[in-house]
Amino acid sequence: MIFSFIMQLLGIGLILILLMGLLSPLESMGWWAGWSDVDKDKAKVAGTPKDQETQEITGQSAAGHYVVYLSGIGAIAGDFLEKEEIAFLDKVEACVPGTAVVRDVFPYAMNNKGLTGHRTFRSLWQWIKDLKLKNKLLMSNLINLRNLFQVAVSADRRYGPIYNYGTAGVILDGLRRKGYVVGSGIPFTLIGYSGGGQIAVGA
Repeated sequence: MIFSFIMQLLGIGLILILLMGLLSPLESMGWWAGWSDVDKDKAKVAGTPKDQETQEITGQSAAGHYVVYLSGIGAIAGDFLEKEEIAFLDKVEACVPGTAVVRDVFPYAMNNKGLTGHRTFRSLWQWIKDLKLKNKLLMSNLINLRNLFQVAVSADRRYGPIYNYGTAGVILDGLRRKGYVVGSGIPFTLIGYSGGGQIAVGA
């Protein structure tokens, strides 16, 4: 009886994993179709895109070099980094004077909203985040699995171009928040860890 129950649980888990994989491209496709809130937020910015670009070109960037950090598949939000990641990025800023580090990019969502943001399963991801903070890592593997599927979407020949185009926009938004001026010619570098490195290649 116990063996049968365990096998049933494994079967249910396998089905859920397959469903997660099949549904993983829908987020980027929904963004491409204009269903994402990110498009509504951008519409609130005054002026036409051409006017905004002209304003940026005439401005000045606050730094001489920018670094955009893309976290690994264990990331749950752009504004939530592991202490090791924070220490590493602090060293980058200290060792490379004049460099501004963008730390708040979540490369696993086209609207840059973390898993604990305004999502359908926000409560579930918040619960898993709390477990992760308590070093209960078994359930936190769901975060890795979810983000791993997004990496697979990025590498896919069918959905990858859409996903990577959206990721490029998320990266650009992060640079702008840090003071980057489009058209200034100031270089920026993408640093990716784990799945973030794979997505950086696509972006």
